[in-house]
Amino acid sequence: MTSLLHQRITALTSAIRDEGTFELAARRVDVAAVAEAVRELWHRNRAWEVLLDEGRTGITKHGGQLGWMRRWMASTGSVFNGSGRQRGKSLWCFSVLDTYCRQWPGARTRWCGLTIDTARAIVGQAMADYLLTCPEALKPKPDGDDWVYPNGSRIIVMGTDAVTFRRGRGFGRIGVDVRDEYGFFQRPSEVDRALNPGLQVPGPSGEPGRVIYSTTPSESPAHESNAVAEAHIARGAFELETYLDNPRVEAEAVERAEMERSGLTREELLASTAFRREYRGERIIEEARAAVPRWARMAGADPRNHPLVVELPRPEHFDAYEALDPGRKVDPHAALFAWFDFARQLLYFEFELELPSVRHTVADIARELKALERTAWGADSWDGTLFGSEYWREQHGELPEYLRNSVSERAPRQPFLRVGDNDDLLLHSLHAEHGIAIFPTEKQDKHLKVDAFN
Repeated sequence: MTSLLHQRITALTSAIRDEGTFELAARRVDVAAVAEAVRELWHRNRAWEVLLDEGRTGITKHGGQLGWMRRWMASTGSVFNGSGRQRGKSLWCFSVLDTYCRQWPGARTRWCGLTIDTARAIVGQAMADYLLTCPEALKPKPDGDDWVYPNGSRIIVMGTDAVTFRRGRGFGRIGVDVRDEYGFFQRPSEVDRALNPGLQVPGPSGEPGRVIYSTTPSESPAHESNAVAEAHIARGAFELETYLDNPRVEAEAVERAEMERSGLTREELLASTAFRREYRGERIIEEARAAVPRWARMAGADPRNHPLVVELPRPEHFDAYEALDPGRKVDPHAALFAWFDFARQLLYFEFELELPSVRHTVADIARELKALERTAWGADSWDGTLFGSEYWREQHGELPEYLRNSVSERAPRQPFLRVGDNDDLLLHSLHAEHGIAIFPTEKQDKHLKVDAFN
C-alpha cells in the first residue's frame, strides 16, 4: 500500500473520530480517494495495515503497533506487551482478535480483564476506535457480554471476578486469549491454570491457541506477572513502548495532564515511581504502595551494592529472633531469622526462608525452621518451651492457652523469641506436634511500627 494512501486512510479515520460520522468527516477529507480502498481492505482483512501505527518518526525503534503485529504473525506461542499507558496496547490487542475472527469463521477468541466491567469498557472503547471505518455489514454484533461476527466467530468477554471467571473455564478451542491488566490480577497463576486448557485443542486455524499478556507493570516486582514477563523477555517475545512512541498523542499534553492531576512539578512527575511504572513501563517498586518506600530510594537499582545491605560479625552476646508469615494458596510461607545487638540497639536479619504454600505441609515448615535454627544458632532442642515466653507474658498479658506451658527457665537459650502471623491452627500444630513455640503477633499498631521503621 502506498504511503499516500496510508496517509489518506489515517486522515479519514481521524476525521471520523473527531466528527462522529462518515458524512461529516467527508467535509474534511477527500473521501472519494480512499473510501473504496478502505472498504476493500476490510473485505480482504487487511485493515490493520493502515489502522495500526508505525510509531513516532525518529523515536520508535521497533516498528510501533505494526511491528507488534508483524512479529505476532511471524511467531508462535504467547507474547507479553508491557508497554506503558497511552501507547495503544488495547487497540492492538483488539486488532489481533478482530483479524483472527475474520480469518477463521467460527473461531473463538477471548478478552479476560480484571473484572467484567473493566473488560467490557476497555473492549468497547478499543472496538469503537478500531471499527470506525469498517462497513456496517462486517461489524460484530453484541451477544450478551460477547461479540459475534457475521461469519460466526466470537469474542468472549470475561473478568477474573468470581462470576465471569467460572464462565470462562467452560470454553475450549480458544484461538487467541488476551489477558488484559495481567499485572493486577490477584491470582494470575490460578487464572492461567484455569484458562490455558481451553487453548490446547486446535480450533478452525488448526493450531493451538495463543496468549497475549497485556499490562502496565505491576505495583510490586514480587507480583507473579513479573516472572512471566522475564520468561518472555528471555525468548524475545516482549514488547515495550511508551507514550513517547505514540504518534496519536502529544507527549507534552500527556505529561501536563498528569502534572495537573497529581499536583506535581514536571521534575517530580518524571521522577515518581508511579509515572515511571505506568507511563514508562518500568518494572519497579511502587512507592505509594510499598511498606518501606524509602528503601528503594536509598538502596538504588541494586541494593546489594549499597551499604543498606552489609555483612556484620555477630557479637558474643545476642538474642536471636524469628518471624514466620504463613502463606495461603499462592502466597508462600516466609520466615526471617535475626539477632539483636545490645550495644548498638539494632536488629540484624541474618537468614530468610521461603516455601511454596501449595506444596509444603506443617511438617515441612517445622523441618525447615529447625534446620535453619540449627545452622544459624546451633539449636538442638525443640520441646515447646521458649526462653522469651515470660518476657512475652510481661509485655502482652495472658498467653494463648496452647502456649502457657512454654514458660520455662530451662528453655533453649536460642532463639529467644519466635513470632508469627495470626494463623492459630498452624501455630498450634507447630507447637503441639513439633515443639516449636511461636507467639501470634498483635497488629493494632502495625502501621505505626512500619512508619517508624521507614
